[in-house]
Amino acid sequence: MIKAKIKDIQTCDDLHVVEFDCDGVSLKMMSLELGQNVSIEKQVLLNIKPTHVDIAKKLYQSTCANAIKCSINSIESGELLACLSLQANENLSLEAIVLEHSLSKLQLSEGDEVYAFLPASELSIEKIIS
Repeated sequence: MIKAKIKDIQTCDDLHVVEFDCDGVSLKMMSLELGQNVSIEKQVLLNIKPTHVDIAKKLYQSTCANAIKCSINSIESGELLACLSLQANENLSLEAIVLEHSLSKLQLSEGDEVYAFLPASELSIEKIIS
């Protein structure tokens, strides 16, 4: 889960783009439905499936709304998949699940700095906490 504060909400018809602040890291979420309690300044917990987090060694231009500079805290390698524990700042950590082949291809190891790409359509509000 990612703890965040809602900074802005843009709405057009039934489409909503919500911008969050995660201790200085800006994230955007695209949603067709928003609960009635979702409003600016609310504290929320965000969710994203680890399989939807893309990892790159370099920042590149992309249509992905969210690119976060992280360091790799740990890697758990399996036969086919690897789970990366990522830290963006003191309060923002993520998990990414990638193919073992991709991990080897990028030659990723603990301590490396990488970029985590989170599609706006894959972020969701799990819970409103205040």
